[in-house]
Amino acid sequence: QIFRYDEALPHVAGIFATDWIEPGELLCRVPWEWTVHNPNPDDEEDDVDTQLNCALIKEMARQLQLGNQSRFGPYVDYLHAQPENQVVSIWSPAGKELFLQVLGQTRQENDNAGRYPRASNFPPTSVANMLEGEWVRHCDGNLEDPWERKAVLMALLRADDEIMIPAYDFYNHRNGKWHNADTEIIEDIAHETRATRRIAPGEQIYISYNFCTHCSGRAVGGYGTAEMFRDYGFIENFPQRWHYYNFDEIEFDLHHIQHPAME
Repeated sequence: QIFRYDEALPHVAGIFATDWIEPGELLCRVPWEWTVHNPNPDDEEDDVDTQLNCALIKEMARQLQLGNQSRFGPYVDYLHAQPENQVVSIWSPAGKELFLQVLGQTRQENDNAGRYPRASNFPPTSVANMLEGEWVRHCDGNLEDPWERKAVLMALLRADDEIMIPAYDFYNHRNGKWHNADTEIIEDIAHETRATRRIAPGEQIYISYNFCTHCSGRAVGGYGTAEMFRDYGFIENFPQRWHYYNFDEIEFDLHHIQHPAME
């Protein structure tokens, strides 16, 4: 069941179990032809150094421009209704500079994270120029084009690897004991979401953006709550992962435990 926290905010929603769900049970299956993906997968593209798939975004921009004429019409309408100010790299210049001051990082250090890997007092790095680096320089994109701008933001926030999937968007992220579902991309066949443990009625279904089965790089270390804010525009609920490599490479998980006496 899809539950909206506020009908005035169509982008804020969650999916909840209405009955017991067993481990491995299929929660959602979207056939490949109903996913947005690179229409020419045999064409090699040089995006090994970027988390964005250039061809996917260009196809998404084309579908957004088609609007109701797109065969993904309802999904396109849904994406058009989503806000465009969620990530720091799309904020105004003044907003970016203020956030960099909070991090204790100059614009030069932010724009050249590879040269200044330990410059910031607090994570994340590359927070103000991620879209410029990922989309403009790597993909030869144009953030001034409204269709490309919308497409790159939606792909950043909502794609699963190299495809975008209607309905999958409604699954929220949370780690720890709340993480109870995972996704699998079956190339050229379907995108599936399945339960990873037994889920009780009324329980929200959560996937993970950094501890999924295909998130090995993120799960190892160096990717946590701060990077999630940079990439997805939200501060994750507990448990959280933080690392401060400027301070003797400290990394820790932060949990919230409600004491019975405080309830």
